[in-house]
This record gives sequence, structure tokens and C-alpha cells, in this order.
Amino acid sequence: QRARTRIMRCFKDGSVPMLFATDVAARGLDVKDVTHVINFDFPRSKGKAGIEDFVHRIGRTGRAGAKGEAITFFTKDNRGHARELVGLLKRAKQEVPTDLEAMVS
Repeated sequence: QRARTRIMRCFKDGSVPMLFATDVAARGLDVKDVTHVINFDFPRSKGKAGIEDFVHRIGRTGRAGAKGEAITFFTKDNRGHARELVGLLKRAKQEVPTDLEAMVS
């Protein structure tokens, strides 16, 4: 826990510019000015829980009217979430990648 606290302090003060975290480590993080979130893999939770976990992850960026970018590596193994993810992106007026759209068709 001490190491996590030290790393988080360094990330928050900018002396560590990047943070790699698991879902467990990401819970409860409140860091201002995060401009990018990169998901190496889509949450493995089933059904709506996967989308909720995804929204929780990307909610770290672009807070309080600031712009941010979230990038997620989404594969055929994740296609069970494709329809709901496309709907989420469209409702948020975000770009829907053609490969993702094709998984729904």
C-alpha cells in the first residue's frame, strides 16, 4: 500500500507522467488533468457490467469540461459488448470505428 501511495503522489504531482494500472488499482482514483486513457484490453466483465467497467475506466479523462482521449484495444473476443458499446459511443456523439460497427452488422 505504501508503494501505491507513493506512486500515486508522483503521478498526481506530474513527476511520473504515465501510470499503468489494473482494474483493482484503478478503483477510487481521483486524478485531475488526465488527458489520455489507454485500455490494453476491454473489461472482461459479462453483460452490462463490462460496459460499466469501461465507462469507469475512461471516466478518468476529460473531466469537468476538459478534453481527453480514450483508446481501447477491442478484439473479436469482445464482440459480445459491441452492440452496447456502439450505442454508448453514438449517444455520447463519439466516433464509432468502422471495424466496431461491422461487428454489430
